[in-house]
Amino acid sequence: MTATHYADQHDGTPGTLGDVLYADTSQSHVSEQDWHGLVQSIATGDQWALHALYGRTHRIVFTLIMRIINNRETAEELTLDVFHDVWRRAATYDPAGGSVVGWIMNQARSRAIDRVRRDQRKKRNPGHADGDELVCFADLGDGNLTGAGVRMVRGSSR
Repeated sequence: MTATHYADQHDGTPGTLGDVLYADTSQSHVSEQDWHGLVQSIATGDQWALHALYGRTHRIVFTLIMRIINNRETAEELTLDVFHDVWRRAATYDPAGGSVVGWIMNQARSRAIDRVRRDQRKKRNPGHADGDELVCFADLGDGNLTGAGVRMVRGSSR
């Protein structure tokens, strides 16, 4: 679609660069009410609604994550994680908190930033695997715990 064609379809004035570059006339504009209806359907377990929501938003979710992560494989994984979260948390969506797309994009952004931070932590502390935690034991004087010490508990050995 050219800028002139876009302008001809609207009030005659050229739109923004985003309007010109990302105009997709193959899909109609989705109202916020329709977005909200999809999320409500997902909350009731409607898989087709999730499929429809994914079909309309996965590209922009993937693009945002890719810009933050800069790793295609991880971005694909996190995109799926975001939609899994949408499936699980659809009932908690509150329209007063913002648009559906904004809600999804916020989840994508948060997941991507969390992954960047986790990867940075791994680089700083290469000896610590995911799921490791420090567990402290102390003698509280009640006879249940003897001695004091700290040990590392591996995530897989709990």
